[in-house]
Amino acid sequence: MHLQEIAINPKTFVTVSTFRHVTYVHVREYDVYGNKKYPTKKGIALDLRRFKSLLLHMVEIREAVSKLISGEKVQERIHLGDAVFASIKSPYRCVQIRRYYSLDGKELPGQKGIAIKFGNDWANFNEAIDQVEKGLSAEL
Repeated sequence: MHLQEIAINPKTFVTVSTFRHVTYVHVREYDVYGNKKYPTKKGIALDLRRFKSLLLHMVEIREAVSKLISGEKVQERIHLGDAVFASIKSPYRCVQIRRYYSLDGKELPGQKGIAIKFGNDWANFNEAIDQVEKGLSAEL
């Protein structure tokens, strides 16, 4: 059940939903067929613990984004819980929120995640998570 849905761009949305009595914040791309939207595999679902961790680290993430935009070299990887990380890395102009997995002692990026591009998408994402935080304030 969708409780809230906020567009980052025409294909990507931040949504709040519940599944088996657990609330999730999704950052996900959707395909549109006719008047219906269908979620794709491109995205990530954060339970409230990981979403709260994302909120706590947003100052650090925003600082890294500002440094990269101003031309500094940046290589930040911020742990959000379990195997989920927010990454900002030169020269890529995006914030990746992605689940990682271990293989032969190395941590590798998994398929579950999303890249939020700088510019309008990043600004819209910031607004969206602020709205979601306000909407979920009683649960956080």
